[in-house]
Amino acid sequence: MDALLDRSAAKPRRQRAACRPRVIMIGPALAVKGGVSAVESLLIEALHPHCRLIHVATLTDGGAARKLLAALTGLACFVAQCIRMRPHIVHVHFASRASFWRKSAFILIARCLGIKVIGHAHGAQFDIFYDVESGPARKRFIHSILRRMHRLVAISSWWRRYYGNLRACRTVLIPNPVRRQEIVRRQTGNRERTVLMMGRLGERKGTYDLLAAIPQVLARCPHTRFVLAGDGDLERCRALVAAQPWRDRVVIPGWTSGDARLRLYREADLFVLPSYNEGLPMGILEAMSFGLPVVSTPVGGIPELVEHGRSGLLVQPGDVPALGDAICDLLSDVNRLVAFGQHAKNIVDNRFELGRIAARFGHLYGALSA
Repeated sequence: MDALLDRSAAKPRRQRAACRPRVIMIGPALAVKGGVSAVESLLIEALHPHCRLIHVATLTDGGAARKLLAALTGLACFVAQCIRMRPHIVHVHFASRASFWRKSAFILIARCLGIKVIGHAHGAQFDIFYDVESGPARKRFIHSILRRMHRLVAISSWWRRYYGNLRACRTVLIPNPVRRQEIVRRQTGNRERTVLMMGRLGERKGTYDLLAAIPQVLARCPHTRFVLAGDGDLERCRALVAAQPWRDRVVIPGWTSGDARLRLYREADLFVLPSYNEGLPMGILEAMSFGLPVVSTPVGGIPELVEHGRSGLLVQPGDVPALGDAICDLLSDVNRLVAFGQHAKNIVDNRFELGRIAARFGHLYGALSA
């Protein structure tokens, strides 16, 4: 009798497992440096209760030959998994330019096999790619690929409006996720303050604007150090800093991950990202999860993260004097710095926490596979 009860209890569990949507996620290798792979890693970690999911990598770090090999290998693996797994859904992470062209092949194959497609749009410059760089023929092709998606996931309201105006497919808003972190109780005495920038160093991220603002900041807040962590234009940034009298106030450690990355957030007092184009930057999400106030720019989805005057300050891209003033205004007011940081943490914990975002994807998967 007990054996019969055990079998009858196990049967619904097997049925529930069989009913879970089968999903293939397409995107860069999880070890690739950047925000897209960070989002993938978080979702893969959290989505297993909601679906049966495998990941197929289409991009790796390295030269052109290595990237081409990764794309071709990924395509072959994708076709094999479609035959073996018979997925309900293909979840495609894409950006602009080469990323979009590469993912188009996967989307077309999925549709030819009768598989539903979720496009997950990350491109910080997709508007430039489509509106400025693409002629009529390219626009028609891009539009046809977008139209083949059953849902297009936009990571902010700004991007949802943009893709909605293209009238290609149904667009849903699901922002990037972030893990909940314990807030760091920072000292409030007269000590050295640390300004952190985390991400790809270069012109688009406003790295050179931050370097240009450093003399202004040090004139008002001399006990300030700057940490610029990430990949990108490392050698150029290091050369620019080495030629300055304030070079000992700047550290450029390169790309950081794991415990080293978390330690930089815990040791910082203020996060700065003066970008010119953005989606919904993981650097800001992570910084806010550690209770860091933010100085940034009102581009892409950033104004939906950073509430000006409450969790940070927003300045126009390229306005170096305003950037310097914003950094000094927060560093010189400890009470404001702490209050902004607490409000920043409340925002991400209530709206962008990983479990909440994974549940929304689980609901989307369930709706499409029903």
